[in-house]
Amino acid sequence: MTLPTLDVTAPTIRGVVRYNGAELMLDCGVILGAHAARVHFVDHAQGYDRSALADCVTPSSFAQRLFPGTYEVSVMGYDNQIPMEGHPPGSNLPEGAILVMPSLRLP
Repeated sequence: MTLPTLDVTAPTIRGVVRYNGAELMLDCGVILGAHAARVHFVDHAQGYDRSALADCVTPSSFAQRLFPGTYEVSVMGYDNQIPMEGHPPGSNLPEGAILVMPSLRLP
């Protein structure tokens, strides 16, 4: 038995994280590969759960491939700290996740 060609679609979603409409205030120190924020995508119906890290540069952009579905999108500050003193958080975003889009539909 031969299956038909299976075409999986997963477009790349791109965006920029802002705080109260302004560019993030970044404080990533000298940590190579530091990040400013985590953008979290959850499709409860399908069980999809993906995250993208926003860069610690201005603008704080991110990109993530997502399957079609309806996603709840939240943003949280990203703590670049490793278990040592003197390593700053990535940005001025408050701790904890905030729901920024209750329903992002991807066809």
